[in-house]
Amino acid sequence: MTRSHAAVADLPSDLVYAGFSNGAASAELLAVTRPGARGAVLMHGALPVQLFGAEAWPASVPVQLHQAVDDPFREPQADIAFAASVDASGARFEAFDYPIVGHLFADSALEEFDAGSAEMMMERVLEFLRAV
Repeated sequence: MTRSHAAVADLPSDLVYAGFSNGAASAELLAVTRPGARGAVLMHGALPVQLFGAEAWPASVPVQLHQAVDDPFREPQADIAFAASVDASGARFEAFDYPIVGHLFADSALEEFDAGSAEMMMERVLEFLRAV
């Protein structure tokens, strides 16, 4: 968490935070704890916001979540808690489940790479970024 905050300390506050896997946790942390976030794109996971010391997701921060249906690291209770927090805030929330097995399905260097899902995710992320 300290490294995540240090990485953006000299950047403006009106950013869209994005990350893959553990990087998604960093993006989520910054979106809920650093005022001024314009959005968050969480690829391959989300955690309950309370783990970051936040009571709720910021109402002004739209978020996109991308996950494989059969991700071995996926925790359904964490998904439920995260979605409940975002829904309660009234922030725009898009959650996309890809009908595949794997965790880092967008990484072409890995066996779990799925070109169709990676391409669809990229299209959705770019659309999200154009809107914020």
